[in-house]
Amino acid sequence: SQKYADKILDRISKMNNVKYLGVISDEKEKIEFLSQMDVVIVASLDESCSLVALEGTMLSKPLIVTENVGAKYVVDNEKNGLIIKTNDDISIKDAIIYFIHNQDRLLEMGNYSRSVYCERSDMNVYYNDIVTLVERYLKTPQKFILRNKSNMLKIFKTANLDEKLNILKSLKESKSAVKGRGQCWIKNMISYPLVKLWSI
Repeated sequence: SQKYADKILDRISKMNNVKYLGVISDEKEKIEFLSQMDVVIVASLDESCSLVALEGTMLSKPLIVTENVGAKYVVDNEKNGLIIKTNDDISIKDAIIYFIHNQDRLLEMGNYSRSVYCERSDMNVYYNDIVTLVERYLKTPQKFILRNKSNMLKIFKTANLDEKLNILKSLKESKSAVKGRGQCWIKNMISYPLVKLWSI
């Protein structure tokens, strides 16, 4: 609630070693800020997929994430970060202290984060997952039957990243992409690569 937030911000304002930066909406500014961090912390109580965690791995940063963060799949415990208990301030404190005492591992863990990002989370990975998803549903009779499905799939497989993105955008914008009363919904493919195909 706003009342709770105001209380926290009031406490922070009296601390010399804590800075509240507010909402950073400019993407370039946000990336520049994240690039300066030693460790990225995602202490959410519940979050399906944290973009901050993915951005942290993209920028070669070790992570501290809670058990309820969906993006914990990019954290291999003690290799590129720590997965801690949710809603447990002691666990957060201990994790921060761990990194203070192991600063010599920051570069090694950051490099591991980047390799995990390339292996599990970059756009090529998501596009390949999308192709697999489309292939699977194209084989299902009377369900998710795309017009010109064989041509679309062939084009999608051989397209470069920009062309694939245009295909996905066209699917998002056109209900005719799916025959009958189906819909194709693609949510913010650039920042949140999640695809859901379903039939109404």
